[in-house]
Amino acid sequence: MRAPWGWPSFAPHTEARPWPGRAHRGLTLGVLLLASCRSGASVSEGEVQASAVPLPALPATALPVSALPVTALPVSALPVTALPVSALPVTALPVSALPVTALPVSALPVTSDCSAGHVAFVSERDGNREIYAICPDGTQLTRLTKTPASSEHLAASSPSGLELVLVVTRGEAGSPEYDEALALLSLTNGAVRPVGKAGRRARNPSVFPNGTDIVFESAQYGFSDLVLVGQSGASTRLTTSPSGSFEPAASPDGTRIAFVSSREGNAEIFTMAKDGRDVRRLTWQRGEDTQPTWSPDGRSLAFASSRGGTPRLHVMGAAGEKPRALGAIDDSVLADRSARFSPDGATLAYLEDRGTSASIRIVNASDGALIADTRGTQRDEAPVWSPSGNYLVFASNRDGDVELYRMRADGTGVTRLTQSPGADWLPLWVR
Repeated sequence: MRAPWGWPSFAPHTEARPWPGRAHRGLTLGVLLLASCRSGASVSEGEVQASAVPLPALPATALPVSALPVTALPVSALPVTALPVSALPVTALPVSALPVTALPVSALPVTSDCSAGHVAFVSERDGNREIYAICPDGTQLTRLTKTPASSEHLAASSPSGLELVLVVTRGEAGSPEYDEALALLSLTNGAVRPVGKAGRRARNPSVFPNGTDIVFESAQYGFSDLVLVGQSGASTRLTTSPSGSFEPAASPDGTRIAFVSSREGNAEIFTMAKDGRDVRRLTWQRGEDTQPTWSPDGRSLAFASSRGGTPRLHVMGAAGEKPRALGAIDDSVLADRSARFSPDGATLAYLEDRGTSASIRIVNASDGALIADTRGTQRDEAPVWSPSGNYLVFASNRDGDVELYRMRADGTGVTRLTQSPGADWLPLWVR
């Protein structure tokens, strides 16, 4: 399976695919806000009101937490730096002390309409990968971080939408100095604090509904274990399999964790209680089953499965019952990936990757009936839903450079949101 352009893949068997014409500079750190964006020639009333509201004043609506576009087994993010970003020297500091300069959200301009929130994303317009935000109508571009000594990616957000989970890295991938770690960036005051410990792996964070507990992949105890970190900062090891555990996803009710492990042979999907007990295997077919994603009501899981050869989109019950393929049978497709349920759970948006091109397909979650498909010669990536489910935002190279676009949930009204000489990608909707 392939990683989105410019997004490093952390699976040993995965090939990272930088955007065409763009050198891939190794692993970078990320901040992904869980949310969604909207599209169409204009944003509808009810989603974007007339008066602008600075981000700190926006309602703390809980947003589903999903992982970044996943590729294969270990996907996700890079880690940590914490501590206030002041004049601390960057060289010769441990990862836990690497400064991440965040600009307070109170500095966001309020001259346009951002009452529906902001779209946060990664941009390379200033030469380094930094986090920016815009209103869903493409106005009020604001830079949120300034970290020339490191790279950043969006990984997740708190349910309130007021904190971003960052993945921060130090050093070149594969070098002795390389480290990953997680950190939380406050959108109210710009403060950054570390989450867990830095190490060779700190990826795929998933935030629980309580907004304080985070489960993620960690090499703190072994190759790749799942570790739970609470508000106190204390870490709890949840898995001990030598073959590793990957891609954790906290359930909407906060009681269970879906994850991937090859502890019994092939890569399969399991669930376990939040404390690591009551492990249950959900998939039993040949081939790899990866990328578990919960439906909003917690009754279903979408996942990618190669049981038929090519990895295709599947859906099953939360206990593994009635697995069924939703992805189309198409010999030109290399893999289905990055599935995301709409906020009401009725539809799914996912990618069909053909190598040189990729399209976003929107289908009925119950029977796979096609609603929309962006298929063309371009690569469309990283679709995210608006909270209302009426729009999606995604990254695309359809106009040459990689920019952000918005479209309606039926695939119409595609509108370009960003204009920059550097790539804009990995969008998330921030309340």
